[in-house]
Amino acid sequence: MSQKSGLSRPTSIKDILENSLPQLLHPQNAELTDLSLAWEKILGKTISTKTEPLSLRHGLLTIQTKSPSWTQELHLLKHEILLKIQDQFPSLKIKDLHFKNKAKVQIYRKK
Repeated sequence: MSQKSGLSRPTSIKDILENSLPQLLHPQNAELTDLSLAWEKILGKTISTKTEPLSLRHGLLTIQTKSPSWTQELHLLKHEILLKIQDQFPSLKIKDLHFKNKAKVQIYRKK
């Protein structure tokens, strides 16, 4: 049987793991997981249920919020939140916070 051109062979799980594990096992990813687990302790129950740490790149921690109003509120508390996180996780070397809305905002127009 001949193989159709343009089709590639499936990637083995071994190849996928060899390419992915170094990134997954990077110490910063483990610390970000630790940060996620300590999130409620750091920020308190109210804020922690409305937010989630998403990613950390080059000292910028991206935090997902449940709504635009929470994003606005957290911008007002940004400095205080940053200091709390830096105090608990100095090894992450977080320099700034970015808030990202999870909710999709719909705009309604009059007809």
